[in-house]
Amino acid sequence: MKSKLIVIIAFIIASIMAVTMVSASGTPKEIVTKDSELEPNFSGENNSAYPLNEGETVGIQFSLAADALYVGVGCPSWSNDIGELTVSLYAFDTDYATSVSKDPIVKHTFVDYQDNSYIGFEFTEAAPLKAGEYVIELSDAFDESGSGVGLWSHKTYPGQFFYEDGVYNKGLSARMYVEFKGGTPEVPYGNLTPVKSDNGEVNTDPNPFEGALMRFSDPSAEFYYTEQDKFGIGDMYIEDGKLFVQVMPSHDPQFNILVSDMLEMVPCDQYPIMRIGLKKPEGAPTGAEIFFNTTEFGGPAAGGSVTFNYQDTTEWQDVIVDFSSNKNWKGDLLSFRFDILQSSEDEFLFEIAYILFFGTEEAARNFDVSTLPEPTPTPEPTATPERTPTPEKTESPSPTETEKETEEGGQNTGMIIAIVGVSVLVVAGVAVVFIAKKKNS
Repeated sequence: MKSKLIVIIAFIIASIMAVTMVSASGTPKEIVTKDSELEPNFSGENNSAYPLNEGETVGIQFSLAADALYVGVGCPSWSNDIGELTVSLYAFDTDYATSVSKDPIVKHTFVDYQDNSYIGFEFTEAAPLKAGEYVIELSDAFDESGSGVGLWSHKTYPGQFFYEDGVYNKGLSARMYVEFKGGTPEVPYGNLTPVKSDNGEVNTDPNPFEGALMRFSDPSAEFYYTEQDKFGIGDMYIEDGKLFVQVMPSHDPQFNILVSDMLEMVPCDQYPIMRIGLKKPEGAPTGAEIFFNTTEFGGPAAGGSVTFNYQDTTEWQDVIVDFSSNKNWKGDLLSFRFDILQSSEDEFLFEIAYILFFGTEEAARNFDVSTLPEPTPTPEPTATPERTPTPEKTESPSPTETEKETEEGGQNTGMIIAIVGVSVLVVAGVAVVFIAKKKNS
C-alpha cells in the first residue's frame, strides 16, 4: 500500500513538472477570437480580402521582438459568420517547410467564427509566447454555405514573410494582431531568417508591352474604357488626350477598362507591373484597388485584386501597381475593374493620361514615357463634293387604274408607253431628214 502511494505521489509530481515545462514553452491558455474592431498592429499597409479554398494553405513566418500574450490573424467569413479554418502555430526551425513538418505548439479548428475577427491563441503572464521566430499556418478551409472563408492580406511588413501553399510571396503580409507582455515595443518585430526562393525567369525588358500601350491621346482611346456597369462614377470623357473621370460620393466608385477589345491581351507572367499616369484632385483619398479579369481567372471576383495608394499630391504622378503579389495573376489580361477610390464622401475629378505594363518595377519607374512613338493620327476625312441641288418635286397626278394594277403586280404599261413614245420620236426624226434631203435635191 505504501509503495503504491509513493508511485501515485511520484506520478502527480511528474505530471506537475511536465505541465510546468510545457507552460514555460508558451502553451496557450485559451483558443481565442478577438473583436474585429481591433486595429491590426503587425501588418503592412492597405488590405484585401484573400479567400482560401479547400486544400489551400497560407503560412506566415513572423518574428516577435518581445514576449506576447496573444497572436491572431484577421479572417473574413464574407458577412455570414459561417465556415471553418484550422490555425496551427509552430516554432520556426531552419525554414518554412521544416517548421511546418514538426508538431505544432498548438492547433485548433475555428468553426463559424465572427466575420473579420482575429482567430488565434492567448497566453498567460506566467507563460507567454517567448520572443522569437514562429510560423502560423491557415488550412482546411471549409464553408458549406458557399460564401467562403479566408484572411485579410496587406502589403509587405518587415516582421513577416507570407507563403502560399509553401511558396514565398514577396508582396504580401497577413493582417495580424499581437498583444505584447508589458506593452508594445517601439520596434515590435525581430530579425527574420531570410527566405531561399527561386523567382524563376523575370522579364527585364526596360520597355513596356508594345501590344497594349494604352494612351488616352490614341485615336481609338474611346474604346479603352466602358461606362457599362460603372458605379459611383458620373461623367467620363476624353479631352486633350486625357481621360476625365468624375467620382461621386459612394463606396468603391468603379469603372471598367478594356484591354482585349482594341489592344493585345497582356501576358500576366511576363508583365506583372502596371504604371498609371494620373492626376489626383485636391482632397481626394489615396486608397484604390484594381480587380483583374484574365483568361485563367474570371473577374472581377474576390481573390483577384491588388490594393495600392496614390501620392497625396495634385501634381501628375506615376502610380505603380504590382500584380505579382497575387497568385491568381496568370494567363492573359482581358480587362480590369478600376476602383479608383475605396470610398468617397465628396465629388472629385480624376485625370488619366496612360496605362502601361512592364516586367519589373524598376523598368516601370525608369521608363521615359516621352520616348513612346507618337499616336497614329486619325485620318483626315476626304472632302465631300458639293451636291447638285435636287429639283423641286412637282405634284404627281392621281394614279390611273392601270398604274394601280402595276402597283398590285400587273403589267408595267408605263414603261411600254415610254418605249412607244421613243419609237415615235425616232420615226419623226427620220421623216424630217427625208424631207430635208428632198428639198436639197
